[in-house]
Amino acid sequence: MVDLDHYWLSFYLQGIVGLDSPLSLPLSPFFSPFVVGPMAPFRKSIHSYQSSFHFPCIHSFLVLPHLSARAGPRARHALSPPRALPWDPSLSIGDLASQVSTLSAQVAASASTVASEAAVSSSSSSSSSSSDLAAQAAEILATWTSLAESLPEPLQPAAASLLTDANNILAGNPQPELLLHLVIIWYLLLSKPSPIWNVADLTVGSLVEKVTEPNFAVAQFTLRDRLGGGNYGVTYEAVRNKKGEGRILTAQLTPEQKKNRVVVKRINTDYEGASRKDFLRKGTIARGAAESGVVENYMNAKIRRSFSARGYCAEYLGSFSADVTDGGFTKGTEWLVWNFESDSTLQDAVDGLLGQFPQCLEDVMLRGSPNDPDQRDNAIVRNIMKQILKGLSALHEVGIVHRDIKPENLLITVDGRVKIIDFGAATDLSTGINFNPEFGMLDPRYAPPEQLVLPKKTARPPNPVLAAAAAPFLWLYGRPELFDSYSAGLIFCQMMIKDIRGKSQYSMFLQELEAAGGDLDKWRNGGQNKARNSNFALMDRNNGAGWDLAKKLVTPRDEKTNRGRLSANQALGHRYFFGGS
Repeated sequence: MVDLDHYWLSFYLQGIVGLDSPLSLPLSPFFSPFVVGPMAPFRKSIHSYQSSFHFPCIHSFLVLPHLSARAGPRARHALSPPRALPWDPSLSIGDLASQVSTLSAQVAASASTVASEAAVSSSSSSSSSSSDLAAQAAEILATWTSLAESLPEPLQPAAASLLTDANNILAGNPQPELLLHLVIIWYLLLSKPSPIWNVADLTVGSLVEKVTEPNFAVAQFTLRDRLGGGNYGVTYEAVRNKKGEGRILTAQLTPEQKKNRVVVKRINTDYEGASRKDFLRKGTIARGAAESGVVENYMNAKIRRSFSARGYCAEYLGSFSADVTDGGFTKGTEWLVWNFESDSTLQDAVDGLLGQFPQCLEDVMLRGSPNDPDQRDNAIVRNIMKQILKGLSALHEVGIVHRDIKPENLLITVDGRVKIIDFGAATDLSTGINFNPEFGMLDPRYAPPEQLVLPKKTARPPNPVLAAAAAPFLWLYGRPELFDSYSAGLIFCQMMIKDIRGKSQYSMFLQELEAAGGDLDKWRNGGQNKARNSNFALMDRNNGAGWDLAKKLVTPRDEKTNRGRLSANQALGHRYFFGGS
């Protein structure tokens, strides 16, 4: 008899991968330690979302967990698998250890026989290698078995299945479910965005953070210079006041006060934000400034919980609602808080506000300056571009697509780091938060031709927990990360071609590129005015490595396959980052 928790999980697998239950049942031990237990508290809420799904057997997936708790013997018998499985789900690690011990002896005996026969035929060196390899394989399998015995009980079924597969491979009799188990291993351990991390972050991480997040109040801050603003909010430089002291009234800050600087953003309010406080759980896109503020808070908080992504983004400290009207704060307004890391952006550098680009960043981006000016400039741009791509790749690994990557949203710090900011337009495509397949949030100057992260025919996201579980398949199908890589490619072109850095020059470049069908080669060789008068010296260094990278990023993607350009992670492997200067 197979555990009913495994059985109802098989119906979910059946709905996703189209397997019949006898074949999907062997997969359930791999999922159950990560899904059955953590999902138990959410079964009731998941049941309420049943009408949102269209999997063929989703009704069974949602109902069986409740039936199993109430079913009598006859009902339980009716739910048992229709035929014998190709593996024994009741097989214990101890039983497997005994089998492995027997197998090891058999392998050693077989290896010895092979060695003897090979020696007779004057192949002693080859036979010795075969014998050693076989003995090593048996020893490794025995070690795995020993480790499996020490695993927590919920992980025992998965360990037993893996050992059974290894046993069958050594015995020269691999079973059909081996391929399926390999797919599940990929899904659980290697797929991006990670379903395990996202489910855990959504159900546990976010709750823990609510308890540990600092409680801010108006009295803790002194507002200073305004850094920027727009329709969605206004950003200020501020200083955190020392406990027991009043606001800072002097124009000049002491070194200690400079260390306590923060960036605060006041979120503009509107009717939409007040009427849809729970829109994050509805699987739709933000409407208005207040909801965009809620999205930005959610994205920054999630990034802060990710060890891989938070180093590439502005350091987020939390949010608060103004408790009084005082010192530039208005009671009831919502504020977001970041650590102050820089007030200079890549846009400032490209516009020449910090000096001539890219030389103005030489001191912070390069440890040693090459004598050749072009080599120096190329090295600076390479450093910046590499950091942008690493940051995007880290965001994509946790399921976030920024959708508004541009020079204004890239901080340049005094220690030469590039930090991604402004997540009001971002979408979390591991949970479906701030996503609508028919609409998008973007800056047309840096958005790709498709203008949407996923095709319009993509279904609306389900319950966030289930969306996180299915996210790797969505990303494999739709490749939403290619939206951001196109934007990064346009930034790369601006940095490498000085004649399109100005706002009017860049606008003309976009018009000519559109006329060329989005093809950089056609734009460059088609006699366009801006192309004729541009200097491609940096692009053409190292056998055109920079130009080749630009072409593979700034290109339309195929509407049928959703592919056609490099992702941020793929671009990091391009020869531009490994060739000469």
